[in-house]
Amino acid sequence: MSDSFVTAPIPKPEKKPTVAEAPTGELRILHTTDLHGQLHSYDYSQDKTGVNCGLAHLTDLIRRQRSEVEQSLLFDTGDFLQGNLISAPEALNRVPANKRLLGDTPIVGLMNRIGYDGATLGNHEFGIGLSLLKGVLQEAEFPLVLSNLLRAEEEAALLTELPQDLLLERPIICSDGIPRTIRIGVIGLVPAQTPLWELPNHQHMLEFSPIIAAAHARSEALRQRGAAIVIVLAHTGIAAPGTGTPPDHSALEIAALEAVDVVLCGHQHRLFPAEDFDDLSGLNHSATQLKIDSRRGRLAGCPTTMAGSFGSHLGQIDLKLSYEQNRWHLTDSTSQLLPAEEPPVELKPLLAPYHKAARQHACTPLARIDKPLHSHFARFTNDRSVQLLARAQLATATELLQGRPEAALPLISAATSFRTGGATGLEQYLNVPAGQLEQRHLEGLYPHNDLFCLSRITGRDLKVWLEANGRNFMQIQPGRPDQPLLDYSLPGYLFDHLIGLSYAYDLTVPPALPTAYAADHQMTPNAPSDRGRLQQLRWHGQEILDDQELIVAGNSFRLGGAGGIPGLSTSRFVLPPTLPMREVLKRYLTAQNRNKVPPEPEDIWRILPITGTTVRVPTVVGALPHLEDISHLRPEVVPVVPQGQFALRLHL
Repeated sequence: MSDSFVTAPIPKPEKKPTVAEAPTGELRILHTTDLHGQLHSYDYSQDKTGVNCGLAHLTDLIRRQRSEVEQSLLFDTGDFLQGNLISAPEALNRVPANKRLLGDTPIVGLMNRIGYDGATLGNHEFGIGLSLLKGVLQEAEFPLVLSNLLRAEEEAALLTELPQDLLLERPIICSDGIPRTIRIGVIGLVPAQTPLWELPNHQHMLEFSPIIAAAHARSEALRQRGAAIVIVLAHTGIAAPGTGTPPDHSALEIAALEAVDVVLCGHQHRLFPAEDFDDLSGLNHSATQLKIDSRRGRLAGCPTTMAGSFGSHLGQIDLKLSYEQNRWHLTDSTSQLLPAEEPPVELKPLLAPYHKAARQHACTPLARIDKPLHSHFARFTNDRSVQLLARAQLATATELLQGRPEAALPLISAATSFRTGGATGLEQYLNVPAGQLEQRHLEGLYPHNDLFCLSRITGRDLKVWLEANGRNFMQIQPGRPDQPLLDYSLPGYLFDHLIGLSYAYDLTVPPALPTAYAADHQMTPNAPSDRGRLQQLRWHGQEILDDQELIVAGNSFRLGGAGGIPGLSTSRFVLPPTLPMREVLKRYLTAQNRNKVPPEPEDIWRILPITGTTVRVPTVVGALPHLEDISHLRPEVVPVVPQGQFALRLHL
């Protein structure tokens, strides 16, 4: 350590103009997030090469960006482990031991090879189960930091071995040629709701504190221990606080903390800096009011990046520093996103055994389907693929409820599509041709390791849920042409289709939503008023009363509380969830193989007509053969910039 470095507690670096004589230096911070086990660009659900994405496609980019500067750090902000077939345990089991050149967990092996300086966990790391997670943690050669862990017992006790923060020391070569040491504090945060979403049967073992409180406490403690810069690795997204947005989108509030200097975020699968954060649609806040600087990449003045998903981008923050009066000062910063590029050729033989095994597993035949399945229109009309999942859940629910008193209650099924374009990428849609249904298609229908659940819900909570569902849409002005229909600031996987009901949405009014979240991370349960969007809600033609009780079938992530809907929590589960969602689908498809699968979608819900009004939704060429599915909306194909992309004009 340099003799000139002060070891006493150091206040947050002052963001002030550099004194002319003061030595200056630079620190580059690189960032990946939400890799989801994506090693390279191959799309196993389509069995073809896709667009540039995957960690291999960032390898040369990382190497080049690090070579440009004297000092750099590379971090990941979670959900790196699973979500792609090449990283699925069933595929990895097919790889011979002597050909596992990147180890038993290739995404971690490649991260080791690249040389990460640290990472944190995301909620989906826990979806593989605690026993498998233990092996993964042992493989990682980079520190995994977990700062908001409150309690980890029994099988979860392995998490107590992870550091609660990092205090890194790095030399900075200053403008006067003298190296000076800087201490960099690092915090890692996972959503507090993770045990509810990913480990519903083991949540008693594990507890996390709210990430904002943990960020405040840890950043202040690191400052007291001598950190000159504090970096927060936060598996959380960006949203306006106190507007009905779930608390797992808290990056803006973290960035506003006094002792935090840099925020690297994720979870949301979006890009920042990016223009689409200039107006957080539907939240009645401007970017200026929220201190969101999409051009310079700052939240509340704090340098920030969110690097997309599946290895689509590399986040880069360049910090300009000065050294005055034996202290470091942060004087300026530049944030940017760099798109993935072609992978280095030397990685091809390392990936080949895993790729071969993944394709073998992906092509395992399961059943036959009579019509194609796709998700191009799943955010604005009734969808065959979503209803297939909902019907599979209903079949399993009916079987499990036999002989139980809950069988007498109304039964509904909630399902969604995980591939609806938007923030997940314009090409991210489900496309399954008629004919042989294979394992790869099943992974496309349900890419996560969630469990099947049955839960009690009241009519009042159901109405709030469906009203919140209506946030999927922008408010539409009657009589105006070509208005944007979908609110892409909200993830498509939180737009549920509920089989067993009938309902409609009036998009000429804003959703009647609560404006804040309670201490338990759920929306304040105000029932939507008559002025809300939800209309004509019925169960088999009957009105649903507020105090009426229903049973809903769905997945552990959503019914465990994801999205903050009142009444959706593990405390409402009818039975302990044990059956994986993909197994529910597989059983249903096998049982229905002699019937027509999938059936035509039912008219469960609809958008109420708006005379003389058209809307637009972005789409891709793969949607064009399926326009007959939305003939009731009289779709017109409209070319848009950039060349080769399209929009659909829909008549409401």
